[in-house]
Amino acid sequence: MPYQQFAKVIGGDADVFDIAHNDVPDPKTGVVAAKVGKLTNGSQVYIGVPCKNGWCQVNSNQIQRGYGFVEQSHLQFI
Repeated sequence: MPYQQFAKVIGGDADVFDIAHNDVPDPKTGVVAAKVGKLTNGSQVYIGVPCKNGWCQVNSNQIQRGYGFVEQSHLQFI
């Protein structure tokens, strides 16, 4: 059975990134993500794959390309 989960955004609006990383360069690898959107506080998102390392891939019509990565601390599973 495929993984399916819904969550709502908590703690204020949440930035959405193109990869599972934020826009601050990693001091070891230099990896940096680009913001691709923002989710409003209280909005509901769909998560189709398990979250990993504190990041969740979410699907929402609030994101122009339809999906992106949000820090798990901004989500409450419902």
